[in-house]
Amino acid sequence: MHKTEEMGGINASGLMEKYLHSQGALLYDEGRFDEAISFFEKAVALDDQSYTRYHLCLAYAEKKDFVKALCEINRAIELNPSVAKYYHRRGLIWESIGDRARAAEDQMRAARLDVNYMRVEQIRSSYSAIEQAFLNVEMLEWCKTLRVKDGDLSRVVRDFEESLKEISEVVETASCLLPCPSYCCHFEGETVRHGVHIGAWKLSEIRRYLKEKNLHEGDFLGRIPFTGEEHLVRLVPPHHVVKEGREKFVYYPKRSERKLDEADLSQVPKAKDYQELLWINEKSRACVFLRESRCIIHDLGNEPGLPACKEFLCMTGFVFAVLRHLGIVEASQLQTMRMDNLNRFGVEALVILRETMYHDHLTRLRTARYEALKAAVQADAMEESEEVEKSIAECRRLTVEYENLFATQREEAIREVQSVLRTGSRKD
Repeated sequence: MHKTEEMGGINASGLMEKYLHSQGALLYDEGRFDEAISFFEKAVALDDQSYTRYHLCLAYAEKKDFVKALCEINRAIELNPSVAKYYHRRGLIWESIGDRARAAEDQMRAARLDVNYMRVEQIRSSYSAIEQAFLNVEMLEWCKTLRVKDGDLSRVVRDFEESLKEISEVVETASCLLPCPSYCCHFEGETVRHGVHIGAWKLSEIRRYLKEKNLHEGDFLGRIPFTGEEHLVRLVPPHHVVKEGREKFVYYPKRSERKLDEADLSQVPKAKDYQELLWINEKSRACVFLRESRCIIHDLGNEPGLPACKEFLCMTGFVFAVLRHLGIVEASQLQTMRMDNLNRFGVEALVILRETMYHDHLTRLRTARYEALKAAVQADAMEESEEVEKSIAECRRLTVEYENLFATQREEAIREVQSVLRTGSRKD
């Protein structure tokens, strides 16, 4: 028997469905809905998955074809009736075609599965506002193009750019620090289909760990041959490909036979923007490395997590990265909490941050400061020294006002977040 078969590897062509769905998703994000639908339909023809049906629903809804959108979301619910988001989306479609009774019924079903769907728009708007405050893409790109003459203005621009970089790095370089049962711990189908690959360094440490525990590698690790086909090259980063002799492989954790129950699913974090993790359903099984809701290989080799843990930041992880940056919580306060409690706390903290530190008034101050700086740069280009000085003064005034208000609001956020940590809920 071939060694790959002994280790439980799957045929590389099994990744074609994932490739087709991912390409469709990219096209959907670009607004190319007809092309996206074509890819989704090809994916469904290979493997009828609820998440692809959901994406088809979204594409048809964008095209205002609500009859087909309803057909696709109904099929998604048939395949996986435990996903709150599917009922929420169907409720929105009913609302779009004027059936308010059915819309209300589906929104109630979504809330019964996940109580946060009673305020899901508030959660999503909170996430969006905070994410925008940390990304600053437009402002950073603008700073890179500047060539100013005035020395004082040059220093102001440099300080502004450095502050933007510092803030952006909080989420761009963040990685999950807690060995949580993340989205990469539960699967329908083989884990490699969901992007959970094990790189060479991590593989070496896992093998050392298994040997120390006298555990058989074939019970824990699967692999597929990396043949260089286009869909594999697109799906698997080159540093995740392991060369052994003359052959190349992609390694991944195997699944156990343990079915997931409601307690397991309550431990799974949400994707950003409070999206469910689409591949978790009744056919899902736990990763073999998941023990008592913790990943036992998370910290092996002084390298936290598998690549999926490092490259994907869930909503809870995003909130914690922001909280740590602001000095509102310490990692030690979170490390003993169960993941379901961490997820609930993350939602409450997200809403608190939006209401206290990332509300509209502070956003307007940030924007006004940016506009004052742009006015100074424009005046500098026109060699209007008085206007440059005036705009710099306005920029500094707005900066002081913003920083003072931000500091005051941070103290309020600390009080409210710490109160939730102590009591488990937010005071009305």
